[in-house]
Amino acid sequence: MLIRYNLTLDDVLAFNRYHMAHSPSMRRQRWIIVWGFPLLLLLVAGITAAREPSRGSIGLAIILPLAFHLFFRLRWGRGVQRQIRKMYSEGKNADMLGEQVLELLPDGLFVRSPLSETKLLWPAVERVESTDAHLFIYTSAVGAHVIPRSSVLEGDFDEFKNALLERYRAAVPPQQPRA
Repeated sequence: MLIRYNLTLDDVLAFNRYHMAHSPSMRRQRWIIVWGFPLLLLLVAGITAAREPSRGSIGLAIILPLAFHLFFRLRWGRGVQRQIRKMYSEGKNADMLGEQVLELLPDGLFVRSPLSETKLLWPAVERVESTDAHLFIYTSAVGAHVIPRSSVLEGDFDEFKNALLERYRAAVPPQQPRA
């Protein structure tokens, strides 16, 4: 079974958004920045206001952490996306963007892009995740082959996804939980 599709920078950014929203380390980092630091600011400002109470110090104790929280909550995603877009604009990315072909093989995936061909054995696939718009075939903790539903040129997105999941699950047993 084969799927041919066109991969754009917007699809790569969609993967990065998905990964940031679901990665435990990114979720922890976002929690620290959006909640932890403002709570620390609130504690320090509250202690300062308690030692030298005045309307200004009490107002600052409330406004500063709240402003910090709101600013980062609103800016977090956009700022990271802007940085990712900048990083990708530093190179041509000729092999990563454009037409891609993935073919399911009994022992893995055959990946063809504009400048390369690679065979991935099933153990090289870390996990497979999807949204309504994309299929993500993770090959590392932070990297994946991204298949956009809307840009499929040949093959059927859902049939490919189902066949991929079936072969992947049959070839790679689930990992045992660590004791």
